[in-house]
Amino acid sequence: MNGQCFDPFRPAAVNARKLLCAAYWSANGWGGRQLSPEEAAICRAEGYLFGPVDVALHSLLEEALRHASARRVAHGFVVSLRPRLPELRSALGSFGCMRESYPQAWPSHAFAPAAETSKSGIPKCAVCGMYSPRACAFEDFDVLSFERVKWGGVRHSSFSYACFDLWRFSQTLLPEPTLEDVAVFRSLISAIRCADPADTAPRLARKMKGVFPSAQAERVQVLDILGHCGILRDAHREFPSRSDMASAAGYWRGADGLDEHRLHAYFGEWV
Repeated sequence: MNGQCFDPFRPAAVNARKLLCAAYWSANGWGGRQLSPEEAAICRAEGYLFGPVDVALHSLLEEALRHASARRVAHGFVVSLRPRLPELRSALGSFGCMRESYPQAWPSHAFAPAAETSKSGIPKCAVCGMYSPRACAFEDFDVLSFERVKWGGVRHSSFSYACFDLWRFSQTLLPEPTLEDVAVFRSLISAIRCADPADTAPRLARKMKGVFPSAQAERVQVLDILGHCGILRDAHREFPSRSDMASAAGYWRGADGLDEHRLHAYFGEWV
C-alpha cells in the first residue's frame, strides 16, 4: 500500500469510476461485466481496483489517522454534493463510526500486546483491543471501492470498511469548496431543518430530490452518514428501525432535528 495521491476530478479517474461500476452494477442491479485486462489496469492506476489484498488493518488505520480530522472529512462531504462524488462524503460516516466504536484508537498509538490473546491466538492491542499490525486479513477492497463510489459506502460501522475508506480518503486530493458547493450544502441542511415532524429519513430523502444531484439511494445514504457522525440527532427510541439504515437515521424523525453543536463542530465555517 503506497502513499500515492489521487485526483478524483481527473478525466482518467472519471473513466475508471465508470468502469468500476460496470464491473459490479447493471440496469438490473448487482451483477456487472468482466473488465478487460486493459480496463482493470486503468482502474488500478486510478486507485479504484486492488485485487486480493493481504493487509494489516491496524497498520492501515494508523496510516489513515495521520491525515484524518473532523474538518477534512467535512470538507470532503461539502465538495462531494454538487459534482455527485459520493466517495468524497463517505469518510465522514467512517470517521464518526470509528470515533464512537473505537475511541481508544484516537489518537494513533504504538501496538501494545495484551496479556491474553484472542481465541484465534492472534495478539490484540491492550490499548484499543484491535489485532496486531502483524495480523493480516485478506480483504476484497474492490467491492468496498465500488460501494464507496456508487453510494458513498453502505457499511461504515464495519471496521474493515472504515479502515479502507479512511485510508483511501487520506490519499485523495480535495479542491477548495466553491460558493456553489457551500450553497448546495446549506440547501441540504435547510431541507433537514424544515422536515415535517413525522418525516422518516427515507421519506425526507424523497422530498430532497433536486437539492443536490443524486438518486434516492444516495440521498438516503447521505442522511445515514449524518447519523453516523451524530449530526442527525439520536432520539434513542426503543421501537425498531423501519429501514435498513445502520445509524441513528434509521430511528430519526423530523421532530428530532439536528444536533447543532455537532453540526458546527464539523462544518462550522460552511454552515
